Order: sequence, then structure tokens, then C-alpha cells
Amino acid sequence: SRLSKPISDPYDQASEDRRSRLLSMAADVSPWLGAELLPRMLRPLQEHRCNSATFYSMVKQCTPAFLFSWTTRELVKHLASPSPTLKQNALVRLRSLAESESGCQDMVAVGAIPLLAKILKSGSKGARELAAGTLRYLSRYQENNAQLIAEGVAALFVPRLASAREDIAVQAAIALGNLASGPDESEVAVAEAGAITPLVRLVREGSKTGKEMATRALVNLTVNIQNKKAVTAAGIIYPLVQLLKGPTSQGMEQALLVLGNLSTDLQSSRAMAAAGVIPSLVQLLGEDGPVVVELATVALRNLSVDVQIRRPIAAAKAITALINVMKSGSEGAAEAATSTLRNLAAIASNKKPILSSGAIPVLVQLLIDGTEGSKEQAAAVLIMFAVDAESRRAIVEAGAVPALINL
Repeated sequence: SRLSKPISDPYDQASEDRRSRLLSMAADVSPWLGAELLPRMLRPLQEHRCNSATFYSMVKQCTPAFLFSWTTRELVKHLASPSPTLKQNALVRLRSLAESESGCQDMVAVGAIPLLAKILKSGSKGARELAAGTLRYLSRYQENNAQLIAEGVAALFVPRLASAREDIAVQAAIALGNLASGPDESEVAVAEAGAITPLVRLVREGSKTGKEMATRALVNLTVNIQNKKAVTAAGIIYPLVQLLKGPTSQGMEQALLVLGNLSTDLQSSRAMAAAGVIPSLVQLLGEDGPVVVELATVALRNLSVDVQIRRPIAAAKAITALINVMKSGSEGAAEAATSTLRNLAAIASNKKPILSSGAIPVLVQLLIDGTEGSKEQAAAVLIMFAVDAESRRAIVEAGAVPALINL
């Protein structure tokens, strides 16, 4: 699984600093807005009733297009100015413009990315922070990521993961996760920039927010098969298991997504089993949250593909929990649970516990009203049990014959 939306910044809330930057931007274009219009536009911002993207959109709509384009172009040109004051002012204003999609588009169109990357690499401390914030905003849009990676932005964000300042480390994790959200080559490029080990360290040692954002980044990185192995080798399994033991949260969901990705790799799945992931996953099948239940079931399904892991799954009392998910879980969870049960039933010693747990009526019901995938998996499990005379009677008595005929 890959995150389909860009990762949002938890520190990205309205602040006096942001409002002052936006007021400064408004001052730049105030001659063209008029004495009456500008105060009406500023009032919602000053009263905290307007976010930066909305304000930027209002300014752009009320300012001649040629002027707004010229202003952005001039600001970007000032990034290369020998004057520290001009450069700092340009960075402050561009950081505000980047808070909206159209602002990002405008600055990319006039060549901002290489100049921002250069400042992030070798600018003053304050300039680097502003450039990093702007580049993080630009990374939200996949169409920018190839250029950002080509300009070495991923490698520039990697050292920031180790910052003692939580907001800097979190911002870096967000940017790297966004950069890895594109095609496979993006994931490879971020990994080759050295992001995996410090991201794993942030999951292990960071603050609550740092752990969550680093885990989100690893969701995207672990879609790639080689990255799965590298992330496992970096020691991610145990920190993820610890996240599963806490209260249900978005951090838990991200941890399950990473484990789901890793569980499709044989080496990683065996490392997961050895680290004690299975009992934690089975316990989550009884949670109230449908998202958590489905993600945990999918991870168990992937793990159960490996013959060596099927007995440990059954030993963790997964059979009854899986049947309960088949009865009352979401469609996706029920299908994954049925597929897992099919894999467990391939072990002869698991068949009796499956039967005694009341699986047959549940499987028959899935034949009637399950998804196409659930029907296929349920039929396969029933076929496995139909070789035994006693099981055949139970299958017939549960009404399987008409349901099978109607498939």
C-alpha cells in the first residue's frame, strides 16, 4: 500500500508568524487592490477566520495576472541576490505563497526549485529553514518530485531527520515521505539518498509526532521490494510492534500499513514472525476500528502465505478471531480473513479447530452474500473440507449445495 495523499504537517497551523508573512505579501500588492477592498480581505485573516490558501486565492483573484506573475518571478530572482536582505524577504514571501497549490505552481514555473535547493544546501541557518519549509510544500505535488529529486533535495532533507528540534525532523520526514510517493524510481531515489536508517531511528527514538511521520514515510518507501529488505535490516520490526501495543491511533494504522507492505517479502515476513508480530496482529482483530481490523487481517493473510508461519498463526488463537472477522468485518477484512483461513486449512492439524470453531456456516453465508473474492476463497476452503465424510455432511446441512450451484 502507498499513501495516496500528501503528508500534512502537524506544525502547519495558523500562527502570528504566518499571518505577518501574509500581511506583508498583501502590502506588496496593496496598490492594486484599492483602499476599500484590501481591509475587507484582511479582516478574516486578522480574526483567524481565513487560512493562508484562501487568502492567497483572494489576493490572486483581485490582482492583475501579469502583476502577480511578475511579483513571483521577481521574488524567485531575489533568491540569487547577493543582498541578504533581499534574499531573506523573498524567502519569507515565497514560503507564504507555497501554502497554496497555485502558489507552488507559479514559483516552479519560474525556476524556484534549483535556487531553493542551493539555499537549503549552503544558505544561512534562517534561510535554510525557510527554504526547507517551501520545498516541503512543493513536495506535496507529485509533478514536482522528479525535479526535486534531480536537484538533490532528498539528500538535503536526510540529515535533518537527526535534528534535535522536533519540528525540523518532522518536516524532513514529511518531505521525504512525499518524495517517495511517486513511481518506483522515486522510492529508490529517496532510499539511495540514505533516508531509511534515520527514518527507522526516528520511529524508534522520536517523539510521538516524529514516530508517526517517519512511519508514514516508510509506508511509501516499503512499496519497493528492495526497500522492504533494507527497512527490515535497519531494525524497523520491533519499533512497529511497540506502536501496535499502544492506543488505537493514526500511528498504529501507519505501522500496520508498513507491516502489510513488509509481509509480502519472505525475508521480512519471517523477521516479523520472529519479532512477535503475530500475537499483536491477532489481538487487533478484536478491535472496534474497522480500518485497524482490515489492515491487521491483510498482514496476517500475507504472512500466512509462508508455510512456516501458518502454525504460529494458528497457535496465536487466530482461527476464532478470523471467523469473527468473516462474520462481521468489512468486505475487505472478510475477504482477507477467508483467504487466511484457506491457507491455515492447508495444515492438517488446523482442520479440526477450524471446524469446531463454526467455520462452515460462515463460509456458506459468504458464498451467498460475500464479495466475489470472498466467494472464491470460501469455495476453496469448503472444497478442502469436502474430502472428509463428516465435513461433507456439515457442508450440506449448512446449505452449501444451492449456494455452490449459484456461483
